[in-house]
Amino acid sequence: MPDDLVPIELKSLFRIASMGGGVLLDAGEKTFAMFIGAAEVRALALAAERLEPPRPLSHNLLDAILRRTGIEVLSLVIDALRDDTFHATLTLRRGGRELEIDCRPSDGLVMAIRHRAPIYVRREVLERVDDGEAVLRALQQRLRGLGAAPRPEPAPPPARSEPPEAEGPVGDVREVGGIDWSFLDELEAD
Repeated sequence: MPDDLVPIELKSLFRIASMGGGVLLDAGEKTFAMFIGAAEVRALALAAERLEPPRPLSHNLLDAILRRTGIEVLSLVIDALRDDTFHATLTLRRGGRELEIDCRPSDGLVMAIRHRAPIYVRREVLERVDDGEAVLRALQQRLRGLGAAPRPEPAPPPARSEPPEAEGPVGDVREVGGIDWSFLDELEAD
């Protein structure tokens, strides 16, 4: 692994009704957020839980094509941040030939998670993003100053045997401890 790549893991998925949703990505030294569409949140939730929908969705179709043609997903690298938009490269291999494909990070995350491939962020990108937990703590303090009521601790989510519904939380950043997440209720209410 090159020195400029930092391994990351999917820490949490969240939905914001008016905005789709996002992911919290954990790089060890820093956690950062990436906002994505509702369909990608659902695809990531399905991939993370190893669930298959009754009929193939786009990511399932792509996955089936890759597997049946003998193409391996080697890694995903979130390699750029331009105009507040993340960019990524998915590395594939068929036989002895490797191929790098430009992709949306959300789509690349789905494929990497489905194939249990490592996920990385370039150090220069990681250095440019704000620490997601620090930003959320600052928002929490600001909202407390505005009189936001504290949110009770959420109950653990029930075990799922079916794909998550299109609406509602699919895993929630509220599960990250030490942060008052009540501001999300205000965002969802808007």
